[in-house]
Amino acid sequence: MARPTKKGLDYFPLDVDFLSDLKVRRIIKACGKEAVHILVALLANIYRDEGYYVLWDDDLAFLVADEVGTKEGTVEELVKKAVQVKFFDKDIFDKYSVLTSKGIQSRYILATKERKKVELEYKYLLTNEVNRSNISINGRNNSVNQGNNQQSKEKESKEKESKEQPTDEEEYLIKIYSYLESNGFGSPYGNTMGDNIKFWFQDLEEVGLSTQEADEWLIFGADTAISNNSRNWRYLDGILRNRFNKRLFTKEAIEGADVTRQTGTSKSSYYSKKPIRTEPIPEWLNDPEGYNARKEAEIMERLRKEAGDDPFGN
Repeated sequence: MARPTKKGLDYFPLDVDFLSDLKVRRIIKACGKEAVHILVALLANIYRDEGYYVLWDDDLAFLVADEVGTKEGTVEELVKKAVQVKFFDKDIFDKYSVLTSKGIQSRYILATKERKKVELEYKYLLTNEVNRSNISINGRNNSVNQGNNQQSKEKESKEKESKEQPTDEEEYLIKIYSYLESNGFGSPYGNTMGDNIKFWFQDLEEVGLSTQEADEWLIFGADTAISNNSRNWRYLDGILRNRFNKRLFTKEAIEGADVTRQTGTSKSSYYSKKPIRTEPIPEWLNDPEGYNARKEAEIMERLRKEAGDDPFGN
């Protein structure tokens, strides 16, 4: 009897910047510190069994919760957040209830390069890094070698067409990226700024803004940073977080809040002013010589009246 082909891995690579990954940080912020343990447990289940994906069901939720020592509900909430921030691929999850990602698949394919045979499921594939002689792809009909796989060619063609026709979200991302780059914020492509902008679109969508409204909101924030001569992402992100926390999602609401703040500041400044003490300027200050002469004459006159015509009593 033939020995069954090994699918999973005995160990899996974990990126050194795993905890710095914005997706991971957002999951931790939403789900707490135990999120790291749950994520690692999920990855271990993925790499251990099928190698590049795992079916998400109640059994997996129980197993992971039991391994980590937490509640199943906590694991379920984390998976929802992980899919939302695209730590796991959303399309594959929604269609097949499967947890996987392009990065997971790429690492699996790299780790199995010395194996005689590696079988992959076409419907779960997200990566094109499968042009290797030991890889076969199980499609709808047969398992065939990648070099002659017609389904793979059709998929690549569809992906190419998709890239040529960007979605609404991609168009607005390009718009805000170009706006920031042309106004001195630097290039958002392939870095933290770009990732954060994508997350802003997700957060704004959750509170009910359309993609267009989110784009206009971000650009209005950039305009504020530009007017304050602070063209850097950290400053702009602070403006956005402040407005988001105050639920200021329209231009009118933002401008109204600015007017209220400025009015309050002016009123405070008015009441903080101390009254200026004003006193009449002494007569002697304007004409000291004349003032002294008049005073001397007044004194002599008073003495004359008291002593008669001779003030000195002669």
